[in-house]
Amino acid sequence: NSVEQKIYVMLNNTAPCVRLLNATHQIGCQSSISGDTGVIHVVDAKSDLNWVLTDGPNPPYMVVLDASLFNREIMMMMKGAALRVAGLAVVTSKTGPSEGFSPHTKCPNEGTGVYSQSYGPTFANCNNTVWNPLGNGLSYEEFQFPIFMLKDDNETACFQEHNVAVNGTSPSFPLCAMQLYSHMYAVTNTVTCMRRNDIQTSFSINP
Repeated sequence: NSVEQKIYVMLNNTAPCVRLLNATHQIGCQSSISGDTGVIHVVDAKSDLNWVLTDGPNPPYMVVLDASLFNREIMMMMKGAALRVAGLAVVTSKTGPSEGFSPHTKCPNEGTGVYSQSYGPTFANCNNTVWNPLGNGLSYEEFQFPIFMLKDDNETACFQEHNVAVNGTSPSFPLCAMQLYSHMYAVTNTVTCMRRNDIQTSFSINP
């Protein structure tokens, strides 16, 4: 309806981080069952995170992060302050980082095959060769808030109009907020998820 159109702006060209499972635990990210909402705060420099993590008076915040700051250090800082972070939207850049980037581990498939301790110590944990020196391991972290890729930072222009702090003081209401929804039901690990799915299927009633 017209009221909704005046209040909400749909985000276009987005892609969510998803929940994944492996043999031992769950990784990735997802939103709560009804989505997560927070006051938008744009982070263009590491120092901008202080408002999100400690100084801002209106948590939780929905962080709009420049792609150049999407690294393990920044992500682990936000992970450690999950009560103040409602979600994250990473604004993609037209060019990738000059130094390269990999969210995988430095030793892909570590602990399996010839890289496992059971196979032998010679190659375990990539002792002889680090196959992926740029790996930061972010793909194997679990985050308690949704993370989305956002292709157009103009989608959050309302931040400049309503949420910018003046001389360190808190902006007045109304504030611009963002809601991200990416709820998934997978939990714990692959074995547990498959067992629960089998139980649910066996008790389903078919006409």
